Amino acid sequence: MGGPFRLASFTQRAAEAVAFALMPLNDPQRAWQLAHDLKLDDPLVWNDLARAYVSVDKLATLPVHERLVRLDLESTGAEFYGSAAHRLERMRLIASGTSEAARVDALILELREEHRGQPRLQKEFDRFRLPRAR
Repeated sequence: MGGPFRLASFTQRAAEAVAFALMPLNDPQRAWQLAHDLKLDDPLVWNDLARAYVSVDKLATLPVHERLVRLDLESTGAEFYGSAAHRLERMRLIASGTSEAARVDALILELREEHRGQPRLQKEFDRFRLPRAR
């Protein structure tokens, strides 16, 4: 007896549960666990959660940021490109001085290559001083 209504309801409840743990309860660890346990599928809540969880385990947030970048890049337009570039810049700051720094730069180079035919995106990446292939 699933159906689309029940699935949508569950998805909405997952977002509400995570947001509740995050905001009024101010418990990013509980929110993080709930998001994973309930398979949260709300990019806005994931964004808020990643921002809060960076104080708990900054490197754990990198895969979340990567998913959100890829989601932005599924759409075209300056707004989405700017959002993706800004998030990648944030990822570089999070990873700076860690073993993940090279992986983040490799991701950026991969995305540049994947989207090489989109000059507006390349321009946004340049605006945020993201690495280029040599």
